[in-house]
Amino acid sequence: MLGTKYCKESIRELAYNVNQPMNSILIVDDDKKILKFLSLSLKVKGYTVSTATNGEETLKLAVEKPDVMPLDIPMSSMDGFEVLKRLQTFSNEPVIAVSAHSADREKPLEMGNNDFLDKPFRPDDS
Repeated sequence: MLGTKYCKESIRELAYNVNQPMNSILIVDDDKKILKFLSLSLKVKGYTVSTATNGEETLKLAVEKPDVMPLDIPMSSMDGFEVLKRLQTFSNEPVIAVSAHSADREKPLEMGNNDFLDKPFRPDDS
């Protein structure tokens, strides 16, 4: 993950905090416009990017162990909270919760997310 003014710094800091170079990112959002924007922005900067539009797809792609995963919280069929809960059974890769709802801020952090980023996005945030 991405957010308002903290996007660039959060991704860089997360890479440093896990003490490894960050090359692959799995972006999870049910908004295809956001996925396209983030994917293109990060690919231009040299990252390998995968995308998922729902929880089921996310869980399948997460077995590839991305270096970081910005995870949208409000999604249909399986929300980000449920995805995070299931991810924790087989993965310890860094996750950044992403939401436009400030009420979603605390729960993901309590569940073990590495960071939280607010929507909306600006082009200079990626």
